[in-house]
Amino acid sequence: MRQEVRRGNTQAQFNDQASTFLFAEIGVLSILIGVAFSSWWVFGFVFIGLIAMTWFRGSTLVLVITLTLCWLVAGFALGLIISGYGAAFVIGIIALLVSAGFHIAAIEWVEDMK
Repeated sequence: MRQEVRRGNTQAQFNDQASTFLFAEIGVLSILIGVAFSSWWVFGFVFIGLIAMTWFRGSTLVLVITLTLCWLVAGFALGLIISGYGAAFVIGIIALLVSAGFHIAAIEWVEDMK
């Protein structure tokens, strides 16, 4: 019993940290898109729209899959810059796995908060 409570508490703390990661991504993405369009309106609509996507299971899955693939592409690009295709594939896959883990935990947190 005690071990189950400890595991649950540890999982809840990790999910909370993962949700912070997800919402930081949403904030940074909204800022980048707002700056790209030089518009506070675009920033606001993107920010509110991405937050609203977390309210529904289907759209949350689309959001986190898209963000996870963005991390894959960013890791691949970083690897290409560093040392070519070998590094690109390794860093890209690591970025994919790490971000997928965080995003899965963030989905659990979102579900817990409903």
